Amino acid sequence: MKTSPRIIHVLGLGAALALVFGLTNPRILAGPGPEYWRNLRNPKPEVAAAAAQPSGPVCTDAKIVTHFATRNAWPNGRGPLQVVAAGTKTVCTACGTFTVMKPSWHNGRGPLQPVQFAARHECTVACGMPAPATTL
Repeated sequence: MKTSPRIIHVLGLGAALALVFGLTNPRILAGPGPEYWRNLRNPKPEVAAAAAQPSGPVCTDAKIVTHFATRNAWPNGRGPLQVVAAGTKTVCTACGTFTVMKPSWHNGRGPLQPVQFAARHECTVACGMPAPATTL
């Protein structure tokens, strides 16, 4: 394919202008300013004080709960599934109950009926719904 010298000249000139513009544009070369780096070294005291205060109710009946995970038995990622302990955390159920409306039939349909769940929270976090048993 033959290309005229004029087109090659225009493309070369455009590429050169784009390169010069890219190298001289201060927004491209500029990074975060000195205030950004200064704030990383010195965290705000209000944020640190707020994080130190406990949020949520006082734990009166704290228990240690074990979380389980399913993993393959063989090291190549195959084989039968095994249930292994993934970790533990301290939870408390002193927050009362939550009422949730759920379908009453076994297939997930039917009239709604109220179902109560015990509220459960981590001892360092506010009250919340309990995690489902099949997490992880």
